[in-house]
Amino acid sequence: GNFNKQTMAGFLLFKGRVVANQVTKGWVAPPKREAEARHRVLLVQAHPVRRSFSSAAGDAVRRALLEAGHEVVTLSLYEEKFQPSLTADERERYLGPTPERPTLPTYPLASRDVAKHVESLRACDALVFVYPTWWFNVPAILKGWLDRTLLPGVAFTLDDDQGLVPGLANVKRMAVVSTFGSKRHVAFLAGDNGLNMLARGILPLCHPDCTLLYHGLFDMDNSTSKTRAHFLDTISNSFKHDF
Repeated sequence: GNFNKQTMAGFLLFKGRVVANQVTKGWVAPPKREAEARHRVLLVQAHPVRRSFSSAAGDAVRRALLEAGHEVVTLSLYEEKFQPSLTADERERYLGPTPERPTLPTYPLASRDVAKHVESLRACDALVFVYPTWWFNVPAILKGWLDRTLLPGVAFTLDDDQGLVPGLANVKRMAVVSTFGSKRHVAFLAGDNGLNMLARGILPLCHPDCTLLYHGLFDMDNSTSKTRAHFLDTISNSFKHDF
């Protein structure tokens, strides 16, 4: 009896923390991970300058994850010269058969240059995005990656009765690390569209208990070497112990 009550109480506490984390887009920290938990992480970086602070943050995240024993696959979109533009053919194939093209498959096949990214997405159980926030959104190359990778039949399916059915149940953890030129209150008032998209559009396609770990460094235009070093230490400790 006591064991069952304790188990139920622990489960409800966990679910409550998960829901609070999801609703607040990561402002409420996710539940602590089990010490022995190991993830297969897909780390997606999006900054064109290799010596940038955002790139340094991505490197810090990767080192921390490896030190914690996780497997990490890194996609550096600019280094890979990823083509973010959805082609006309990709768009026509996106929604399946049409009167004009009745022989199209129900769900589109990923283009050749995107196929390996889809494989990495399906193989991971944790997804991490590291990018600078520009004009209160993700860089265009990252938006294009989402457009071309999160295809019907990959990120979701369409059912006549249920509507949109999530397809990324393999992803049980998500994280966002971003930098902002603006101060926190300016980003809040303008709307952090990148975080909103990932937390409100992508996270619901993942496992029902998928949580979001969020770290943002604001006011980069006035940052100092001390504040930047502190942020790198913070995210290193967080990904080593909390993710």
